Amino acid sequence: MTGVQTCALPIYQAYYQDADLNDNQLSQNDIWKIASCFFATNGLVTQQLRSYESLIDSQIDSIIADNGEIEFKSKDLDTEKVRELDNPNEYTPTSRVFIKFGDVSLVQPICKEAGQNESSMMFPQTARLRQLTYAITLCCDIHTTILTMDSAESEPNEENFSDSNVQLAKIPIMVRSKYCRLFDSESDLNECEFDPGGYFIIKGSEKVIIGQEHMVINKPIVYSRKSLPKYDYVAEIRSQPLICGNISQKFQLALLAPTSTNPNRPIHAKLPKMEKEVPLMILFRAFGVVSDKDILSHICYDYEDSEFMDMLRASIEESSSIHDENIALGYIGNRSSVAGVEKERRAKKAREILDQYVLPHLGQRERDITKKVYYIGYMTHQLIQTALRRRDEDDRDHYSNKRLDLAGPLIASLFANLFRSMRDTLRKNIKKSAKADFHNINIPNQINESEKSTNITKGLEYCIATGNWNARREVGGAKVGVSQALNRLTYMATLSNLRRTNTPIGKDAKLTRPRYLHNTHWGYICPVETPEGQACGLVKNLALLTAITVDRGEEEVSKIHEMLDELDVKDFDKVNMQNKNLTKIFINGAWYGVSMDPDTIVEFLIDRRRKLEIACDVSIVHSIADQEIFIWCDGGRVSRPLLIVKDNRLVVNHEDVNEIQVWQDYLSNGLIEYLDVDEEENQMIAMTQKKLRKAFSEHAYSKTYTHCEIHPALVLGVCGSIIPFPDHNQSPRNTYQCAMGKQALGLYSTNFQVRMDSSSHVLWYPQKPLVTTRSMQYLHFKELPAGINCCVAIACYTGYNQEDSLMLNQSSIDRGLFRSFYYRTYKDTATDGQQFRIPTTDFCRQIRNEDHSHIDEDGIAIVGKHVTGEDIIIGKTVQDRSDISGNTCKDESTEIRLGEKGIIDQVMRSKKLNGDDLVKVRSRAVRIPRIGDKFSSRHGQKGVCGMTYRQEDMPFTREGIVPDIIMNPHAIPSRMTIGQLMECLLGKVAALKGIEGDATPFSTVKVEEIATELQSLGYERYGNEIFTNGRTGKRLRAKLFFGPTYYQRLKHMVLDKVHGRAHGPKNQLLRQPLEGRSRNGGLRFGEMERDCLIAHGVSGLIRDRLLENSDLYSVCICKKCGLIAIENPDKIRQCKCCKEKAEFATVEMPYAFKLVLQELMSMCIAPRLSLE
Repeated sequence: MTGVQTCALPIYQAYYQDADLNDNQLSQNDIWKIASCFFATNGLVTQQLRSYESLIDSQIDSIIADNGEIEFKSKDLDTEKVRELDNPNEYTPTSRVFIKFGDVSLVQPICKEAGQNESSMMFPQTARLRQLTYAITLCCDIHTTILTMDSAESEPNEENFSDSNVQLAKIPIMVRSKYCRLFDSESDLNECEFDPGGYFIIKGSEKVIIGQEHMVINKPIVYSRKSLPKYDYVAEIRSQPLICGNISQKFQLALLAPTSTNPNRPIHAKLPKMEKEVPLMILFRAFGVVSDKDILSHICYDYEDSEFMDMLRASIEESSSIHDENIALGYIGNRSSVAGVEKERRAKKAREILDQYVLPHLGQRERDITKKVYYIGYMTHQLIQTALRRRDEDDRDHYSNKRLDLAGPLIASLFANLFRSMRDTLRKNIKKSAKADFHNINIPNQINESEKSTNITKGLEYCIATGNWNARREVGGAKVGVSQALNRLTYMATLSNLRRTNTPIGKDAKLTRPRYLHNTHWGYICPVETPEGQACGLVKNLALLTAITVDRGEEEVSKIHEMLDELDVKDFDKVNMQNKNLTKIFINGAWYGVSMDPDTIVEFLIDRRRKLEIACDVSIVHSIADQEIFIWCDGGRVSRPLLIVKDNRLVVNHEDVNEIQVWQDYLSNGLIEYLDVDEEENQMIAMTQKKLRKAFSEHAYSKTYTHCEIHPALVLGVCGSIIPFPDHNQSPRNTYQCAMGKQALGLYSTNFQVRMDSSSHVLWYPQKPLVTTRSMQYLHFKELPAGINCCVAIACYTGYNQEDSLMLNQSSIDRGLFRSFYYRTYKDTATDGQQFRIPTTDFCRQIRNEDHSHIDEDGIAIVGKHVTGEDIIIGKTVQDRSDISGNTCKDESTEIRLGEKGIIDQVMRSKKLNGDDLVKVRSRAVRIPRIGDKFSSRHGQKGVCGMTYRQEDMPFTREGIVPDIIMNPHAIPSRMTIGQLMECLLGKVAALKGIEGDATPFSTVKVEEIATELQSLGYERYGNEIFTNGRTGKRLRAKLFFGPTYYQRLKHMVLDKVHGRAHGPKNQLLRQPLEGRSRNGGLRFGEMERDCLIAHGVSGLIRDRLLENSDLYSVCICKKCGLIAIENPDKIRQCKCCKEKAEFATVEMPYAFKLVLQELMSMCIAPRLSLE
């Protein structure tokens, strides 16, 4: 299909085909030009790249600036015991030392060989082949200031020292980010031109960080706690300051449920760092708001609302005994972790909790108390309004209440913990070695020592390599599965892996609501791509147009502050909150002010956003019912672009599409804008332009559209976008295909010849599909395909395709159909005392295999040699430490895996940076389709090959065309995969006319139109053809549905799974065969297999298989007591119980049963066998 042209047929016109182009409306080509412009600028992994670049650009600087100060006093530096002065009036010289981490600089990745001064540039391919970590070096300037005072009256002497470019750590580089050497590189550097990047290389392995979903921070959520009957409703906020690496603090207000003993419903607060609850009114008084009237003014915005005031009555009465700020602080201090100490310390601890840990995103100083008081009052107001059913509960599964942490925030939190640990270690080391004279301390050396002890570099490598997000490797409390090995089986699997998200709750949890496909996932989360089983609904994939925001920082917030000040926004503490027309304004969850004219503010901010005067992904949410405006410019929100509509007409027109070539121009001209989930809730979005035109009719669904979808097909993810006509399939079949599309063999990379992946498959003759979707052009599926266009007939024929089996044309297989290469790489490292060479009996003992014909003198396999299981391909000797002379070695050679065979394809010998030798050997095996191999169409119609027939035995058409695959007709009605039938019909037209069929979902292509086109080409309109039986030469009675369908060969092959053995290794303890195919273990004969033989009454077979040819063992038993007797090699027998009176018998039993008896005896249980 290399020379296929692409043109539009009348039957493949757009779902926009009825657009009025004279009215400057958009055609389908215009729509896909806009989509192409988006993907040309943003790509498919931009969310990963932007997140990582934000980490390096600003977050690391912020972490070092916030945590990079160390202060010493003279008593800290003098480790000797201070002697008492004879003269108390004598003045002792004092000094103070400040160490500050300054400006950060970066050094590009280099390879510095052991024992050499010269270094060379490191590229991603170098790191992969040599098992290196592709990392950038982080350096920092260290400024030291020493203040010394000789006398109490003298001026302090200041001495300043600076150390430049002190190495702090090595941070792994995300491939294709702007800090990677591939960024804007003109040469390919042995890389695949379609490689999207977005992953790390850790010790030669490619690792990708999976987006972690979590609840929104700095936004109060009100919900009912049905799991805890103690509470009716809870208002909860996870407050986190805008400092990178800080942990969010949970603050809760709970409305207690009435009980028989206490019918009242007071409100309690649960503070961070405290286990016990605090009544709401006591919390207000601890903040300095003492009188009931002042407290109510913060909570109730209408004193005439008697029902609302009654809800507060129980809380007021509960705290009526405490009316003083200090008493309230003491009350909180008593319930904190320092209870029992003196009163002043308790009050101080309570004040520290209120300042530092309660709502820290509003500030952590005393002057921020007013903001916190008003915010707690606002949360209480929302809680009571929900309890009175005046507002709905917040949906915790609503995607506006979720955020996604990508590589940037995850590595930032990890780096912050590691850096703080290094700083504390540095302080201890300096304090230990400095004594009274600080001038002798070498700061860079101390930092190197601290780095060795805390290992920022190794901590980052460990977490990214294992996915355990716990730098200190503590047991429990750590996230797991945060990073995964990048799936390189096929290109679609790679893209899907880079766009995956995870909800970190237990996979075994029986929670169902978080797994559901929520309404707010539309356009942001792919509705069909999720795994089956325990992770169903928890692991999700982003839709094609989804973008993840990055934190815009203080600069963007300052811009918004200035704009709001121009619009005369009032401070909330300077207005009367009883005014019912006030609208509250929040910026990143912090209450900024109030306004009487919210519509003007919203219109002004949206206009500035469309002119890019503020960031294009800033969210402006106006909740009219709650009288609130939320402005969000934080990171982790999902957003997507939409076409702007004014007066029910698109702002963008045909001329704009032809003129604009850059995505940014669509945004700056106000033609397209990004909306996140929260803002989208207040917009009216048309699915198509047809909906917009219907808005002018009398019976229109809506007459106030604000936006329009770019194309409905773009709501799908990577794997969902390669399915033709998915809107005509049963939904589970689309989900199955998303899983199988990642298991299909194809061309996973253009540079597979120079890669040495641990295992990989490459299809010999991959083809691009005849029937495509428009989205596939952005996935490079045509350049890196994973399947073949096969002639498929739907028939029973001989019946060997019953259930899901397939019958394949053996002649097609002989011509190369679905034939593939399987590559496996073996690697080994030689350190001190180890050497790559041929092991011989001259210096080795216990040589594994005498046959070393496949390896050369240097111990490495010879390219082109045929090898089979257990053949040695890397010869290696290790010095035997137990031999005093040191002349004896052990054989630790590497063998081909048992059951595999192939040809040595490539060998590589290199060195690691520490000087260790590294050898890699890649074997190549041809995998020919055979009975038992698994195949699948793109519609979830999976099946194994049940029979192969030569061409002369297959049925053929009147034109002599023989099908490659015959599938069972019973697979269609129950699975309802009508999309496969449409693909077959459209593929037939495409093959006959030499074009590509357009099977984009949600289009207006109808079966009747395709059938008419097929009929005009001289074929039966519904794809049925007359067939002749290849064996008998007689015409088949029924016509068969026949045409080209794109089929995939999956990685599940018989050669990788078939196993059997006559004899082999046994377990030394149980004397039964080992388990597992890789260890040449036996086949498990379980309970059901045993029961089956018993049911058939084949007692001789049971005895033969399960006893005589298994673990038969003879045991000496005492006839009197029934216990196991002792028998030595000289046949002398003795029973410990019966002594001389014993009589013995020899009993045959399984060795495993004998072990059970002995284990019972070890627990003082005497199992007695009755011998009759």
